[in-house]
Amino acid sequence: MKKLVARVVLALFVANVASIHIGVEASWLSKAWQRLETSLEKASQEATADRQRAADIRALPKYTDADYEYIRIGKNGLRFGKVLPNSEFTVAGVSIGTHVNAVIKSLGKPTSEDIQYTKGPYRNNIPVYTLQYGGVIYKTQYKFVYEPISSAERISKITIHNRDATTARGITVGDTLKQVYNAYGRPTFVTKKNEWFYGMAYPDGYDGIWFVNDGYTVTKIKLGDAGFEYGRSKDTF
Repeated sequence: MKKLVARVVLALFVANVASIHIGVEASWLSKAWQRLETSLEKASQEATADRQRAADIRALPKYTDADYEYIRIGKNGLRFGKVLPNSEFTVAGVSIGTHVNAVIKSLGKPTSEDIQYTKGPYRNNIPVYTLQYGGVIYKTQYKFVYEPISSAERISKITIHNRDATTARGITVGDTLKQVYNAYGRPTFVTKKNEWFYGMAYPDGYDGIWFVNDGYTVTKIKLGDAGFEYGRSKDTF
């Protein structure tokens, strides 16, 4: 009797162990299959995103577009584009032309501040201010001898380096060029380096908005009296 009981107990134990093993194996297979399904779904989503990205890039304005030909031919000394309204040149509530004291009063103490003094054949020691607030930089400049010295105390350039701020139309660093296009329309010009420019270009300067990018995503935004990232030269146009 004892032997029979022992055999029954042993059989039950073996059956229980086998059941546990099968359960563990089934659980492992189930989890492995779930991981495979997740991986396949992710790969499919990435492939779809890549196709959409490629389609977006093909549809975007390019440097070689025919309607930019007259600019490429004209190069230096050519006037083109249109003047943007002052409302386009506002970042974090500060507009081009704002006095540096008003900027500090509005935004508080800058993250960093720098003052450099100009050197030139006509006037020296005119201060040029740079105020940085996180990823946004406000800068003044003094260009022409006939300008009042007080112009060097007013913001003439604004640069957005990250997502701390947006343009007046809600575009910021990290947004796609498709979003830029939807917000601003066709660029006034696209450079060889694919920098998108909106505004007015004069023989001696520029006034507008520049969207520096990696071909798909905005990496920097410049506003005001600035210039192309690579200068106005044969390489740019």
